[in-house]
Amino acid sequence: MLSFAVGMPCVAHVESYGKGVVVKGDTREIKDFLKGLGGRWNMKLVGWMFPGSKRDELVKALGSNPKVSTVVDRTGGGESAATSSTAPAVTAVARARDEDDEAPLLQPKAAAAAAQPAEQEASTDGGIVFTLADTMRVTVSNFQGKNGVDIRKFYQDNNSKKFLPTAKGIWLKAAEWEALRNKFSQIDAAPADESKLEVVGDVLAMKKTGIVDIRRFYTDKNDGEKKPTKKGAYMQQELWSKLQKIAAQVTEALEDPPDAIIGSPKKKQRTEKQAKAPAASTSGGDDGPLSPKQLKKELKSLLKGRDLGAITLKSVRAELEAKLSLPDGGLNERKDEIKTVITRIVQLGE
Repeated sequence: MLSFAVGMPCVAHVESYGKGVVVKGDTREIKDFLKGLGGRWNMKLVGWMFPGSKRDELVKALGSNPKVSTVVDRTGGGESAATSSTAPAVTAVARARDEDDEAPLLQPKAAAAAAQPAEQEASTDGGIVFTLADTMRVTVSNFQGKNGVDIRKFYQDNNSKKFLPTAKGIWLKAAEWEALRNKFSQIDAAPADESKLEVVGDVLAMKKTGIVDIRRFYTDKNDGEKKPTKKGAYMQQELWSKLQKIAAQVTEALEDPPDAIIGSPKKKQRTEKQAKAPAASTSGGDDGPLSPKQLKKELKSLLKGRDLGAITLKSVRAELEAKLSLPDGGLNERKDEIKTVITRIVQLGE
């Protein structure tokens, strides 16, 4: 899970991705700055996307920003384009590449953290999911052109053992989510006497001892009183606290969430059949080079069940080259792409 140091200078990592470049790191402090340069947040890559033609301009701009302590350029070209304020980064660039290549994919502390399901971010076909608990999850997605946040209770299916959504939850538009964030302190300070605190519009918050309930209300035409609907999220204090801790990441995800996939069972079955269909050849022969989709599939297969603390990026590339009958170093030109894919697999559980 990503964390951001508020008010502290950030280290910006500039990496290649396809024909573009992506800026990663603790970028929250320079969010508006990156937007102004034309960047677009990509939640799946966990970074800001730019056209490759803007690479030099981007590195210079980052180096001139006082909120950026270091620019680590992993694009493989034009390191001299960085301004004098980023001069220390030139050494850091080469060192970072070498160290990253030889370092274990997952450090011991990170491996322990990855084993904890709480608060871990994951990506699914239905959106970006933040797990508060097995039975309570927050999903960020785009549905019918509207970005929103769904806070919902889940249950475990007895047959498949998968956790599935229930009807108990509330879907908030992006503006409603931000209004809720702005009311966090007021809700925390409110007495636990079931009093209603208006969040925005028909969304209200109620508190009981150890409980926070975020719910939609309607106005009863008979007595004019606001009364609760079935659309709401009933959270114990522990889950409410976790929701507040991941609030900044949820807002980041709202910048460019994936579409929510809601379809009929038949459509879902067709999709599953297509997914099980034989994949195209991954060799570099007549079928052409390894596509990004095929690369991800091969890497997922290669890493499945492996001890990520015992293998490195370099060893992964070597294994993949051998598997695909490629020459030694045949994937070196795609090392940044491979690193990005592995990072997503490790961090997001894709």
